[in-house]
This record gives sequence, C-alpha cells and structure tokens, in this order.
Amino acid sequence: MAAYFNLFATVIVLVDPRLMMSGYPRSIQKAAPSPQTGRERRIYLLWMYFGMLLPLTVYGSLSQVNGGIAGFQSLFRAAYAQWLIIGFSDFFLLDILLLQKLGLRARIPGTEEHEDYRLGNWLKKLAVPEHFLGWPLVVAPVLSVIQAGLGLLWGKMG
Repeated sequence: MAAYFNLFATVIVLVDPRLMMSGYPRSIQKAAPSPQTGRERRIYLLWMYFGMLLPLTVYGSLSQVNGGIAGFQSLFRAAYAQWLIIGFSDFFLLDILLLQKLGLRARIPGTEEHEDYRLGNWLKKLAVPEHFLGWPLVVAPVLSVIQAGLGLLWGKMG
C-alpha cells in the first residue's frame, strides 16, 4: 500500500507539481505566480480520493479479511498500522528523499528558489506537523474506521 501511495504521488509531482500545490507549504503556494486553478484542484481531489484513498482503503479491507482478521478492533488496529506505515513512508520517501533528489522537478514553477524548499524549513512548516500530528491523530484514525467498517462488511458478505 505504501509503495502504491508513494509511486502514485511521485508520478503526479513529476507530471505537474502544480497539481499537488495544496500539499505544499502555504508560503510556497502564495509565492506561486498564479494560484492553483479550479481544474488543477479538481484533478488533485479526484486523484487523492479515487486514485489513492479509495483503492488503498478497499485493498486494505479486502487483504485484512482475506488474511483472517475479524472484529472491528482487530481490523481497526491493522488498518491503523497500515496507514501509519503509509504516512511515515510518505515522510521519508516523498518529503525528504523526493524533495532533495528531484530538486527543481518537484517544485512549483515560479517558486524554485523559495526558502521553504530547504529541508529544515520544509520539515518545520509541513512534513513534521503533517506526518507526526495530523496523519497519526486525524487522517489515519478516520481512514482506519472506514477501512475496518468495510472489513466488517466484506466479512459478512464472504
């Protein structure tokens, strides 16, 4: 699941970093020559929900049920572990490695020299709060509840 998430995100950034503009620090978004367009935002939201979160949640649910995990608490704990792995791999692979290795290719055009692309600023303004607060305390629990609920449904159907 983490490999799918990170590969998909890397491809989107390489195709057009502006599509992921809402995932960049606000200071970089404001420094862009033009704001993210409605079309770019729609593509990002469709990709995020239907290209990433929905397939990963469904796959996670099905893999848990097929692996013999049953009961809401067990399904939730397994899902939470999966989503934490995705979040931490995103932190290390995308926020640290991708940002550093791809350099200008991962930067929004017109903001290439912005100070918040420097690793320390990026970590402080985006990556650490997102991956060590927002992800484990909000995103992962919500997705885990959904995934565990789906797992219960799959279990009853099978």
